[in-house]
Amino acid sequence: MKKILGLDIGTNSIGGALISIPKSFDDYGNSGKIEWLGSRILPTDAGALQKFESGGQVETKAAGRRMLRGSRRLKQRYILRRTRLIQVFKILGWLDEGFPENFKKKMNDDENFKFKISDYLPFEKATIEKATELLGVKNKKDELAVSEDWVIYYLRKKALTEIISLKELARITYMLNQRRGFKSSRKDLKDTDVVEKKWVEILNIDLVKEKDNDGIKRKDGKKTFIVKAGKYEWEVNKNKMPQWQGKEFRLLFTEKDGELSKNPKVPEEKDWELLMVALDNQIGDKHPGEYFFDKLVKDKNYKIHQIAVRREKYKRELETIWNKQIELRRKKNTEQEILNENKIGVIASTLYKHNETKQKELKEKGLLHIIQMILFIISEN
Repeated sequence: MKKILGLDIGTNSIGGALISIPKSFDDYGNSGKIEWLGSRILPTDAGALQKFESGGQVETKAAGRRMLRGSRRLKQRYILRRTRLIQVFKILGWLDEGFPENFKKKMNDDENFKFKISDYLPFEKATIEKATELLGVKNKKDELAVSEDWVIYYLRKKALTEIISLKELARITYMLNQRRGFKSSRKDLKDTDVVEKKWVEILNIDLVKEKDNDGIKRKDGKKTFIVKAGKYEWEVNKNKMPQWQGKEFRLLFTEKDGELSKNPKVPEEKDWELLMVALDNQIGDKHPGEYFFDKLVKDKNYKIHQIAVRREKYKRELETIWNKQIELRRKKNTEQEILNENKIGVIASTLYKHNETKQKELKEKGLLHIIQMILFIISEN
């Protein structure tokens, strides 16, 4: 008997078999057997194969599913927050009963239905006029015009010092549900005993040189380079010397419990964490809406989209606007149109039909707490 190994190697699968056959052709069919057989399907698409062949890190199927699952959860939570917020606004009378809780579904079901938020939560005429004066850009008719997306930033700044209508207050709140900022879920940041400080510095790289490791080579084949920038010095491991010397970088430094991290982060263009920290430093004591409005006044090309802001700043901004609107209305004895103490019970029982403990909590803490809970708390039972 002799053994033969047969392999079937394809682009997306591998098959194989080990067989025993007679040495003589005359004995074929009388003896012989399959010793082993098997196959393996490669669970990758053409793009992943190309990435693998080029030496890149291939994402596993589980990682891909996890990312999609995370996206679905984020979308579901956003829709849940929006639905609950709309329910509250309807009970308060700030929104008409005809406002669709799921307008995208309604647009899919009815091709004649068009949704525009300003049809339900319009700006006051004076708000639009002032925003146009400050932020307007000339259109084709040589007239000043302003996008509603910009009017909301003027309104957020205005609300810090002047009375705005209830529908405008609802419009601000509705927007904050769409952009509610970033909150870290990292375990090391949840430890209250760890004091972490982050800051960004713009520095010129003074020196990049290879470190003398006394002939000892790293297992991954990379070289170690010493980088100096101002008073800072750190090491990086690269296949070849980075061309950083003489160039300017934004560097993210982290300090935990008084100890500086070994390496600052040399950012890429889309480094959201760096942008968030740098923006947080720039905003300072201002509120995000106020800060972005001031930027738009100075530069009409300023881009706000996709800029990460700490959630705590948005939460503080809403609280400041809310309290200011109550304070201004108190002078006219109209603060109850915001407090709505007589409607809190209805809202609590609507949001938590079978949770009397939660209903009691909401009745005690008031409307602002309810709205902050909907907007800024990650999950609720």
